[in-house]
Amino acid sequence: MIVAVPSAAGVSQDDLDSGGAQPKTITIPAKYNEESVLSTEVESGEGKQTIDFDLE
Repeated sequence: MIVAVPSAAGVSQDDLDSGGAQPKTITIPAKYNEESVLSTEVESGEGKQTIDFDLE
């Protein structure tokens, strides 16, 4: 599943607290999360692993 979180870049905490500004939302198509068509195998071991998905 691929997920995204809203970006609050450029929005002050006061604006967020007062409801005056909302973080920018990011939409991920269902085929990449709830109805995912993506798959990969993750190997065990130490160290950082990077897996890139070509999202069309």
